[in-house]
Amino acid sequence: DDMEGESDAEKYMSYTLNDDGKSYSVCPVGLPDVIKELVIPGEYKGLPVTKIQGKFFDHSIETIIISEGIKEISGGFFYRCSNIKNIYIPASVIYIGRGAFNSRPTMGGHGFIKSNVIEKIVVAEGNPYYHVDGNCLIETKSKKIILGCNSSVIPDDGSVKSIGEAAFANCHLIETIVLPKSIIELEHAAFYNCDNLKQVYITSSVSKDKKIVNFDEETVGSGPKCIFYVPDAESLEIYSKVFGLYTDFEIGIP
Repeated sequence: DDMEGESDAEKYMSYTLNDDGKSYSVCPVGLPDVIKELVIPGEYKGLPVTKIQGKFFDHSIETIIISEGIKEISGGFFYRCSNIKNIYIPASVIYIGRGAFNSRPTMGGHGFIKSNVIEKIVVAEGNPYYHVDGNCLIETKSKKIILGCNSSVIPDDGSVKSIGEAAFANCHLIETIVLPKSIIELEHAAFYNCDNLKQVYITSSVSKDKKIVNFDEETVGSGPKCIFYVPDAESLEIYSKVFGLYTDFEIGIP
């Protein structure tokens, strides 16, 4: 924790009054190892808690329950909590910062790289900003997956257009990824440190759908033996020309 404020030792929380003088930000502090379930409170001293802010380091927490009323989760807040299995997000949350629940390569190097052991992601019904489908946490308006896990299945109904930065980072159990035709971009390090990833299927045809799935060197380099499959010869030629220095392409259908 790197946030200073009023301490509630009984509940292992530190609070800081926000600039509006009418609400608080919160950060857990000093949790004993026996605590496996962390409930982030939505109220303190009769005022709403609206932000989760700071940095939180804990290897024992397995379940995170964010109370209704909290609106913002700062980027990288839980990324050093290496055993998170269950995440519950209320309808009130309107902003989740980058890498809030998953470490990524730009946040401290190999010392913070971990295994993604998340099993269940829940967003309360009625949240207009985020939803879960196929065990993927999706930013609804942008149609972007911002967090996935080993058991995720990317929706193929057109509701997802991109895989966000480090969304599937550290998912060591993933061997196959199928990208639906609606996907147009894999952001930086989307599959970073997925060292068992063997095949990624790009199902959209460049010739028919008139688009190419954009991704960077670090994304395609995640799995040391990973092959990217495309649906036809024309797509194979184009992808090999653009990204052939980074990875291997073959024709294949999932």
